[in-house]
Amino acid sequence: MIRSMILLALVAALNLFFIEAASAGTEDSVPPDTSSADRLFNPPRVITPEGSAGSGDAPGTAEGTPGAGSPAGCGSCSGSGRARVGGGGGFVPGYVFTNLEEINAKVSGMGIADLSERILIFGGKGYARIGHLIIGGAGYGGTTETSGIPDGSARYADVTIAYGGLILGLSHVNADYEVTAGMLFGGGSITVERRRNSRYVVGWNDSWDPFATGGPDSIDPEDLNISSTIVGDFLALEPFVEIKYWFLPFMALDFSASYLRATIGKGEWTVDKVRIPDSPETNIGGPSLKLGIHFGV
Repeated sequence: MIRSMILLALVAALNLFFIEAASAGTEDSVPPDTSSADRLFNPPRVITPEGSAGSGDAPGTAEGTPGAGSPAGCGSCSGSGRARVGGGGGFVPGYVFTNLEEINAKVSGMGIADLSERILIFGGKGYARIGHLIIGGAGYGGTTETSGIPDGSARYADVTIAYGGLILGLSHVNADYEVTAGMLFGGGSITVERRRNSRYVVGWNDSWDPFATGGPDSIDPEDLNISSTIVGDFLALEPFVEIKYWFLPFMALDFSASYLRATIGKGEWTVDKVRIPDSPETNIGGPSLKLGIHFGV
């Protein structure tokens, strides 16, 4: 009886030993407590994009270090954030206030009203900006005209001016504005076209009679139109001041004020491609105002 009780006690002790051993192996496979004291002194790092706020040791974010307040990798940006290297162009209409005194003196002799000296011009310009330097090109053109029937003979005159060239200048850029001072170097021409209908015209019916089906089969030479063209070429110099207002990152309102100097030398005018030896020296230039839209950076 005693021997049986001792044997049962040994079996129970062995069973308890193996149960505790198995429990110890299971506990060794459980991860350590994540709330340990080491974690309190070494908090996990939050990974953020380089240079962004919140990465405590990200380069370029400490106060006073290079790159603070600028987009990552934007070495060509100004302090305001607009790129110092860029370019663009756009459509630029405006007015040039020409000097047509010499021409109007002859137009008045035709018996018709003077040509307007305020000419609406259309054109465009483009440039590249490297730091403060501006380099590019521009071209403009416009027409003014007048006509009348002073003595029963229709007369007409118009002036077309066109010029363009290289632009050089210096600019200052901030977040919303760009101010540029520069000069256009180039050339241009002024064309004066004159026409006269030698046929006698009094009113509306006279204007249509030659084209009626019952009209003559041929027109006498004295009824043919007379036309002639005078042309003067000039060297164009146009200093200007320009202001751009950026209302979108890639689009700006472009305003400029300038003065066009355009002088045709003495004897440099031509009539129907033949030089006029005694033609006068004439400066047809004057101030100009332009307002347009610029696309670019």
